[in-house]
Amino acid sequence: MKIAICDDDKSAREVLKTCCGRFAAEFQIDCQVAEYASGEELLRDSSSDVLLLDVEMPGMA
Repeated sequence: MKIAICDDDKSAREVLKTCCGRFAAEFQIDCQVAEYASGEELLRDSSSDVLLLDVEMPGMA
């Protein structure tokens, strides 16, 4: 499973990545987690199965 985390806050991305890793280990799921600091960066690589998105980011109305 490919998971994408998009958040402008690096610490929030790290917490979510850790949670995803623990979940994958507990349920024996092969999981790859990619981190993105912006929506534009995420759109360049749209090959994820699951998206975890920040709802308040700079430049978004």
